[in-house]
Amino acid sequence: MRVIAAVAVVVGGIGLVGPQLVAHQAYADADTTAPVFTPAKPEKLVARAGRSIADAVRTVAANDGADGTGVNSDGVVIDAKNLDLANPKPGTYTITYRAVDNANNKAEVTREVEITTTEKLEAKLAEPMVLDGYSPHTRAEAISKQVIARAVVADETSPQAVIDKALQELQQAIDDLRVDHTDYDKAKQELAAAPAYVAADKDVAAAATEADRLANLKATTTPELAKATKALTAAIATAIQEDQARQKTA
Repeated sequence: MRVIAAVAVVVGGIGLVGPQLVAHQAYADADTTAPVFTPAKPEKLVARAGRSIADAVRTVAANDGADGTGVNSDGVVIDAKNLDLANPKPGTYTITYRAVDNANNKAEVTREVEITTTEKLEAKLAEPMVLDGYSPHTRAEAISKQVIARAVVADETSPQAVIDKALQELQQAIDDLRVDHTDYDKAKQELAAAPAYVAADKDVAAAATEADRLANLKATTTPELAKATKALTAAIATAIQEDQARQKTA
């Protein structure tokens, strides 16, 4: 209660010696200020689905100031409609904090809550990732995205957008894995350096076409490209040997 004046009422009368103090009254300045929340604007809460946030949401306090009438006995009331604090489901929510002081001044503040899920990302991480035989660059990229994805899963404050991005980038890195072209590139260099008649050879042309097709196909496995490369190398060698044989008999 804030006292602004103390008034003494003094009366005098016949037969009374001097003025007499007969009454005094205190007048209070009414409390018209609503409670104040701390923090004034609660930050967004990000949590993982299925894990209780009952304690995490109770981080907002309210007070009525030194000159106020005080927050009533209900304290800060949390309105979390459609959000199960004990077992939250994935989605975005808004919870409201309310407080009323003993002079019936009301205040409220809202807070965003995002409940995330890493179910799909964890399922992708659980899949075996075979990297043997792939090119060093694409293999390194896949490993890098796998490390990032695991860190995102471990951080329970990761927003859903970050989780979804980690999954997308990991999948893309896996899709972009390419077999090592070292032997294939050597075979193509050998063909380019060979006499023109070698490239014109029917068997060489067919082998080169198949090797090129597999080298540029995403789904090509290391054994498939190795087989095609070996066939191209053999066709080149055969074409050269046959030409040498023809020259000897000419």
